[in-house]
Amino acid sequence: MPITILPNLITLHLYHKSYFWRTTQKQEIDYIEESNNLYMACEIKWNPRRKPRFSKTFCDNYPLSETRVINPENLGDWIS
Repeated sequence: MPITILPNLITLHLYHKSYFWRTTQKQEIDYIEESNNLYMACEIKWNPRRKPRFSKTFCDNYPLSETRVINPENLGDWIS
C-alpha cells in the first residue's frame, strides 16, 4: 500500500471499531468494522478473480450491514 494512502485510510476508519475474527476451526474474517452495532465484514484478496467466502458462523451471529471484497482494483473505492 503506498504510504500516501495510509494516512487517509487511518483517518477514514478512525471513528469505527475494527476487528479481526477467527474461530478455533480456522474460519476467519480479514477485517471487520463496527458502527452503530452493525458490522461490515471485509475479505481482502490480492487476486480480484478469487471468490471470497464469508463465514456462515460469523454471518449468523452478528448483525451485518454489508460484506465487501477488497482487492487492488477497488481499494481506492473502499478508502474514499
